[in-house]
Amino acid sequence: MTFSDEVAFEEVSVGNYQNLIREGWETFSGRPSGGYLMALIADAMIRHSGDKFPYSINTNFLTPGVVGNVRAECEIIRSGSQVATIVGKLGGEKPMLQASGVFGDFRYVDTDHLDCSPPEMPEPELLFESAGRCAIPAKIRPACASR
Repeated sequence: MTFSDEVAFEEVSVGNYQNLIREGWETFSGRPSGGYLMALIADAMIRHSGDKFPYSINTNFLTPGVVGNVRAECEIIRSGSQVATIVGKLGGEKPMLQASGVFGDFRYVDTDHLDCSPPEMPEPELLFESAGRCAIPAKIRPACASR
């Protein structure tokens, strides 16, 4: 099963979708990964938009995720000629997260701006030295803690 298959929701009624939060996506805390939960709500919102391209999605985590059946509720708040604003909620009575996003037609995106290389960055050690302190916790990088 592909990742796209795992996060794909089934529409049960207009604006209401169901899926399963599967095992295997837990973090060290034993809870499903926030990125995985975001992918779930993103899928429901994309379906609700009519398969438009997500320009941006903002997410607020409200309660820890739990493996098992999950539903998503989505609503179009505003729809214009080129973009739509959609809000979504993942979970039941106590939602795990809420999200808002802007969705549009990919034809209006200037693809020249999407195909770029990441900026050149100095080595992390140089960043820490110039700041005068280490930003990485000692238990993760002990050698840096003595600086």
